[in-house]
Amino acid sequence: MKPTDSGRPQFSTEEAQAIVLERWNLRGKARELPSERDQNFHIGAERGTEYVLKIANVREKRDVLELQVQAIRHQAEHGPDCT
Repeated sequence: MKPTDSGRPQFSTEEAQAIVLERWNLRGKARELPSERDQNFHIGAERGTEYVLKIANVREKRDVLELQVQAIRHQAEHGPDCT
């Protein structure tokens, strides 16, 4: 990872793949997703499962991150028809 003045993470796709393998024993191909302050990766795992790896900006407040996680969980539960 390269440090930045903005605090935005700068991981490579290879580093993202290594993180999910180390933390969750999950092998997959990472593809970076657009993000302003954080860094997010789509993980296409073996057996066709898909995940998102979110790496937060070190300057982000915890309550903001928790709200983002709640929004992601809500979207996952209610699917693409969520409004």
